[in-house]
Amino acid sequence: MTRRSIKLQVEELEERAAPSSAVAGSADFMASTVVVSHPPIAHQTHAVAGHGTGTYVSHSLMVDAGASYQLTGHGNFGQLGNASVKGSIQGVGMIANGRAGGTLTFTNAHGSVTIELQGALQQGFSPIPIWFSFHVVQATGSYKQLQDHGTLRIDYHPDPIMEPLYRVKDMPPIFFGGGGTFRIAI
Repeated sequence: MTRRSIKLQVEELEERAAPSSAVAGSADFMASTVVVSHPPIAHQTHAVAGHGTGTYVSHSLMVDAGASYQLTGHGNFGQLGNASVKGSIQGVGMIANGRAGGTLTFTNAHGSVTIELQGALQQGFSPIPIWFSFHVVQATGSYKQLQDHGTLRIDYHPDPIMEPLYRVKDMPPIFFGGGGTFRIAI
């Protein structure tokens, strides 16, 4: 038996625009559907623009609190360069409509930048969204004067050992405990 070796190469991809999404339909259909709309992210220049990866832990649902994710990771984020990222996201709980939200803090040897996240309007107990608007709420050290706002995306990749409680198309799964990895793009 002859063994063949294959030399793999990685090529850098150009920037890509994410299409906006919307749902069209009857008023009854629209009333029972969560509509997520977001602007394209290509060619936006942000002080914290970049990509990162890490892990998240999904905490058990409280009776009326909604899902909660704790995120920890690292990446390369615009003016900060290499930085760690840590934060939490709280989903919509037992209310008619609400917005998921949370904070992320990017830290390196030169200081830190904390951003506040806000998701689109959702029905109660909806999954934590992947798209958020953000704005800087605190900055320290060399970044003390840094200000920024825009849109970011967090893709969640659950641990393959965990079985989700339920899934909704294009949304992260809902778990009673567990976690996985995430990728953030600003």
